[in-house]
Amino acid sequence: MDNDTPEDFPRERFVETLPVKLTKKEVLSKSADLMTALDKRSALKDEKKATSAMFREEEKKIEAEIEELAASIKSGKEKRPVECFQRTRIADRMIDTIRCDTGDVVRSRPMTIDERQLALKDIELHQASGEGQTFHEKPGDNEDEEEPAEPEEEAEQEEEEGEAEELPAAAAPH
Repeated sequence: MDNDTPEDFPRERFVETLPVKLTKKEVLSKSADLMTALDKRSALKDEKKATSAMFREEEKKIEAEIEELAASIKSGKEKRPVECFQRTRIADRMIDTIRCDTGDVVRSRPMTIDERQLALKDIELHQASGEGQTFHEKPGDNEDEEEPAEPEEEAEQEEEEGEAEELPAAAAPH
């Protein structure tokens, strides 16, 4: 071994990752692994879409809440359930929706044909029983009637509206 050169001496062994030709069995196994990975990716994307949609919906709800609160602060008002009643004005063929708390007319609309027919039946029944005024009279035709008094709450509402306008700038939406 006298002829050995330094390159011929055994060296320290180690492992390195290098290309290796696959067997047919390994190719089939890798194909199955690829299909599994593709399925996982598809499922993850579907889950991501569903989660994103859920977050978008939640974000929309929060945005709507913010807008509603900002509008309430700005106007000093908000929509709430309020007890109302309907008043039939037969002479004008109109139906008014009136707030019970303030007496204000919320809206007026024409009577439907069915409502007019019911009103005529009510008039006939009322007249047949001999009770009260005739429904052909317009409001104010009967001089014994008193005009309805204006609600005292109107002054309170105006005062509250004035207070709403004086809200600090920090409470106003940006």
